[in-house]
Amino acid sequence: MHQRTRFLIATFLIAVLTTPLMAQSAGESSARRALETVFARDWKTFSAMADARMNELLTAETFAAIPAALEQQYGKLEKIGTAAESRKDDLELFTFEVALEKADLAMLIVHDGAGKVAGLRVLKVTPRNEQWTAPEYVDRSRFSESAVHVGTTEFPLEATLTIPKVNVPVPAVVLVHGSGPNDRDESIGPNKPFRDLAWGLASRGIAVLRFDKRTFTYGATMNPATVTLEDESIDDALSAVVVLRSRKEIDPHRIYILGHSLGAVAAPYIARRDERIAGIISVSGPARPMLDVLIDQLQYLGAGGSNSDAANKQLDDVRAMTLLARSARSLNDEQILGVPLAYWRDLDRRDPAAVAAKLGRPVLVIQGGRDYQVTAKDFAVWEKALAGQKRATLILFEDLNHLMIAGQGRSTPSEYASEGHVAAKVVTAIADWITKGSVPKH
Repeated sequence: MHQRTRFLIATFLIAVLTTPLMAQSAGESSARRALETVFARDWKTFSAMADARMNELLTAETFAAIPAALEQQYGKLEKIGTAAESRKDDLELFTFEVALEKADLAMLIVHDGAGKVAGLRVLKVTPRNEQWTAPEYVDRSRFSESAVHVGTTEFPLEATLTIPKVNVPVPAVVLVHGSGPNDRDESIGPNKPFRDLAWGLASRGIAVLRFDKRTFTYGATMNPATVTLEDESIDDALSAVVVLRSRKEIDPHRIYILGHSLGAVAAPYIARRDERIAGIISVSGPARPMLDVLIDQLQYLGAGGSNSDAANKQLDDVRAMTLLARSARSLNDEQILGVPLAYWRDLDRRDPAAVAAKLGRPVLVIQGGRDYQVTAKDFAVWEKALAGQKRATLILFEDLNHLMIAGQGRSTPSEYASEGHVAAKVVTAIADWITKGSVPKH
C-alpha cells in the first residue's frame, strides 16, 4: 500500500483503453469546467456534473483533499492547457495538460454517454526545477549511473542502473515499487526513497537497478479490469534481473529483489519464478490479506476526522465488498474505491510471508514502528512465518514511517509532503546483510 496522496488521486477513476477521436468533442468545454471545479474546490458544482458512482466514491472532504494534496506537493495551479480526446465505447476521455508551480500534470476527465463525469485521475506528474538533495550517507564519487531499458516488448520501460566504481563484479539489487503509478525513484512529494536506496547502496559497493513502473508509463492505455500483480510488477522485475545478468559489472549469483510496500508482496513471487535470485528484502511489506490491511488503513485515517459519518459509510462499503471479493461468486464491474474488485481479490489471496518461507533463500524483513500503513500485525506474521529459519533476518526500527524516514509521534499522510531521506541505518542494514551476511545490532 502507498501514500494517501496517491491513494486519493489514483483510485478515483474508471480507466479504459482508448482509441483516437477523429474530431474534437463538444464535451471538452464541459470536461474543462469539471477540472476547474476540482482546483476551485467547488464540490457542489462538481457533484452536479458527476454521475451517481462518482458521487458515491467522493465526499466534499475527499474531493477537496485531491487539489490540496497536489498543491501541497507541487504548488498552485498555473494553467489548464489543451486536452487530447479519445473514446471507449460510450465514454469520452479528455486528457488535459495541467501546469502547477513545480510540476506538469496529465489529468484525465471521463464523460459517460449522458455527458456526466464518470472518472477523474492524475495520469502522470513531471516535476519541474527539482531541488532534491542527496542524503549525507551518499558518496557521489563512488558510483556512476547509466540509462537502460527493462520490461517486455509490448511495454518497454526506462530504467537507471547505478554501479559502484570498482574493478570486480558486484552484488546487485532490483527495486520493486509500492502501489500506484510510481516513477523509478518512487517519488512522493519531495521524497525519493528509491533514489536514496540506489545511491546509498552504490556508495557501499552494491549496484541497483530501478525502473519506471508499467502503470506510470502506460497507465492511460492499460485496462484495469485485467491487470494483476504479474502485469503491474512481477514480469518487469524479472526482466530487470535478466538485464543485470547481462552486465559484466554484476555478479550473476548475487542478485537480490528489494520490494517496498506492495513491492514486498511481489518480491517472494518474483524469487519463486527465478530460482537463481539470491534472496529477497521486504521493506514495509504487508503480510496479512490485503483487504484487511486496507480496512485498517481506512480506520486509522478516519480516526478523529471531521467527517466521521462519511468515513464510517466508506468502511461499511469496503467491508461489504470485501465479503464479495472473498466469496466464490464471479465478479463483474464491482469496485473498491474505484479499483476493480478482481484486482483486490488477486492481492487478497496472496501470502508473501508463506511463499518467502518456502524459498529456502535468505530473507531480510525491515519495518518501521511508526508505519500506519503496514503495522505490527504484519511484522508478527513475518516473524511467525520465518521463525526458526537461520537465513531470515527481521528488523524493526521504532522511529521510522512507511517510507523508512525518521519521525516522532503519530504518523500522518501529511508527513510524506515534508522532505526527508531513507534513514542511514536502513541503508547500512541492507548493505551489511548483502555483503557480510549479517546486520549490526539495533
